[in-house]
Amino acid sequence: MKNVEPKNKQEIITRRARMSDLPHLIKLQEATADYHYQLNPEMWKNGKELAKSIRKFLPKEIQDKKSQYLVAVSNGQIVGFATGYIKNSPALRNSYGHIGTVFVLPEHRKKNIGKLFIKELYEWMKKKGCHSMELNVELKNSLGMKAWKKLGFMATTQRMIQKIS
Repeated sequence: MKNVEPKNKQEIITRRARMSDLPHLIKLQEATADYHYQLNPEMWKNGKELAKSIRKFLPKEIQDKKSQYLVAVSNGQIVGFATGYIKNSPALRNSYGHIGTVFVLPEHRKKNIGKLFIKELYEWMKKKGCHSMELNVELKNSLGMKAWKKLGFMATTQRMIQKIS
């Protein structure tokens, strides 16, 4: 993965997140929470509700060696982020990669930033010996569903929930 700054202001690069990115990443994490909250407010908390937790877990996540926390930089600004993790299961023969979150600011979508993130996560997971990548996507997230299918992901299971009152 390139860990360099863009050569020109319009170029988009991906790199591993740094501790100095925290203020921007906190805002993007809150925006991600707000997006999911709009899709399913009964399940997800909004950014304001998660703010304290985000500030607590984010520094640890950036430094965790079993995770890959990437940012996209355009015009000197962080415009998106993606997270990936190495997972193990006693039921599976090999470890696998899990994509936690991919988020790009609305004004920077349709610029292949998600594709850049997936390529970087794929290469990282491959080096770590993973046999596959997986992710979860909210069924109501039609933009996400379309993007993931376009990137070669396919549905293999469906998570089902029953509300307990």
